[in-house]
Amino acid sequence: MAYINSYKPPAPPKPTLQDDLYDINFALPLPATLETPLVKLIPFIPSQHAQRFFDGTKGHDLFRYMPWLLTNLEDFLSVVEWIRVDPTNVLLLIIDKTKVDPNNHDLGGGTIAGIIGLLHTSQQHLVAEIGPVVILPPVQRTHVSANAIGLMMRFCFDLPSAGGLGLRRLQWTANPVNKASIKVAEKMGFVYEGTMRWTLVLQEGKEGKGSREGDPVGGPGRDSVLLAICWDDWEGEVRERVVKLMEKV
Repeated sequence: MAYINSYKPPAPPKPTLQDDLYDINFALPLPATLETPLVKLIPFIPSQHAQRFFDGTKGHDLFRYMPWLLTNLEDFLSVVEWIRVDPTNVLLLIIDKTKVDPNNHDLGGGTIAGIIGLLHTSQQHLVAEIGPVVILPPVQRTHVSANAIGLMMRFCFDLPSAGGLGLRRLQWTANPVNKASIKVAEKMGFVYEGTMRWTLVLQEGKEGKGSREGDPVGGPGRDSVLLAICWDDWEGEVRERVVKLMEKV
């Protein structure tokens, strides 16, 4: 029997700073705002937030362990669009409500503190991965990280009747040498499940594992540490631990 294969790869996502109505393109329900008394999360809109967030990363190697080389705003916007075009992903802006920046009127009070996202969210299997998580230097080791991550965890595990997604499993992956990321995940109750080998191809110029000559995709490789929390962990004792961490100022 004869057959054809008409598949054509999609065009690479184009970075955008569009000023019209921005489509976050997320396949699941998302509130306009998720917040605690200290922090709130809102959809990341490049035209409003990208420049200010990226300016906050300058002079700091905050993207060291990510797969991409992010040396300028256009690089960063390409990654934002790569996240957006997949409806299982969503990117949120972290706002620190305790530090009011008079120049950021559109934030409704507070100042930009970082970004946090959900990746590979499956409504069928009730699983997602937290990432990327980038906290800007002025608010690192403060209440921001615990509140932002805790908010995302609560949103994921709460049942739809309580405004959540009702997921059964939430994952966290990290570069094995990124000890800080692994430590944060464990602090928030994620449990180490193993190290997955050769999970990512990094962009040329990133530090990783050397591969064989002739691979169809260039770039070094990376392993990924896998940590996770499941709904029964959350309802067992993790929720109480996270609430206490979020209350610390």
